[in-house]
Amino acid sequence: MTTDTRVQADKLRTFCYEALEKVGVPPADARIVADIQVESDLRGVHSHGTIAIVGYIGRIKAGGTNPRPNIKIVKESANHALIDADWALGQLVGTRAMEICTAKAKKAGMATAGVFHSNHYGAAATYSMMALKQDLIGFTVTNAAAIIPPTGSKTGIFGTNPISMAVPTARSYPYVLDIATSHVATQKIVQARREGQKIPLGWGMDKDGNPTDDPAVALTSGIQPPMAGHKGYGLAMMVEILAGVLTGAWFGRASEAKNWAPQMKTNIGHFFMALDPSIYMPIDTFKERMEQLIDEIHSAEKMEGVERIYVPGEIEYLKREDYLKNGIPFPPATLARLEDFGREIGVSVKLR
Repeated sequence: MTTDTRVQADKLRTFCYEALEKVGVPPADARIVADIQVESDLRGVHSHGTIAIVGYIGRIKAGGTNPRPNIKIVKESANHALIDADWALGQLVGTRAMEICTAKAKKAGMATAGVFHSNHYGAAATYSMMALKQDLIGFTVTNAAAIIPPTGSKTGIFGTNPISMAVPTARSYPYVLDIATSHVATQKIVQARREGQKIPLGWGMDKDGNPTDDPAVALTSGIQPPMAGHKGYGLAMMVEILAGVLTGAWFGRASEAKNWAPQMKTNIGHFFMALDPSIYMPIDTFKERMEQLIDEIHSAEKMEGVERIYVPGEIEYLKREDYLKNGIPFPPATLARLEDFGREIGVSVKLR
């Protein structure tokens, strides 16, 4: 049985800074992207963590991602903005878009932002959680490569299309939801293949729509099942409308795998929203009402064998506390891939 290796977050950040700067990403931008990726690892979301920069840098080197974008607002009002990402790293435009949303929401009570001409923006919770610092509710969705078929089909139309919402609280950890509308995020299947593991039946399908436990088959079929059957399909379409149709980004089969070569410009769309609870009631009252709800959840009668009931996001906060103190655990194959990549591009920092 292999053992995970713990790596300090600061080492990972420095590793990412250096790697991104070597392909022309300005230092300030490199820090934004690196901080976001390492934060995902700290929350235990390794599928969207540091390892993802290998693919990001591959796209920069091939020309598909612009390392020095001119991100610009093309249309706005007091409570919305439409943003052209100029094929930036998604983390850069995602951060900019949510900053715009929160600033407008503090004045207008609620604001939205749409983005087009973007790339993968990492873990969606990154952006919904940004609103928490302003005592706002944060919400974001993004579309992705077309792999989820509508119910009854085996043709990929929608991406894994994640949904994230974050809500402030008074004393408890904030509520943070971050879920794919596929049965599982694609990067979890990628991670299983990298680690030489089977996947649970239901995570992926073969080209004929049959369940498979082989991650390689699941990744080459071009289709993944939606979560909760037709309900996941409906949610995936909702995200496609908000992030793709509404923003002017690509949608549906325009984002098929054939259009994702590293040298090709993608047109991923994102949608963000910030809502100020104080337009409904005093913020302290709202937070106390959240505490009441969370207390009821924690005190709910447990099923046999269950030690604790968690609120969405709570497990990730607990992991973060552990990983900041004791280091972030990395599976052997994932850590080895990062180290090999670092040597390939000449990163000086040693992860272990």
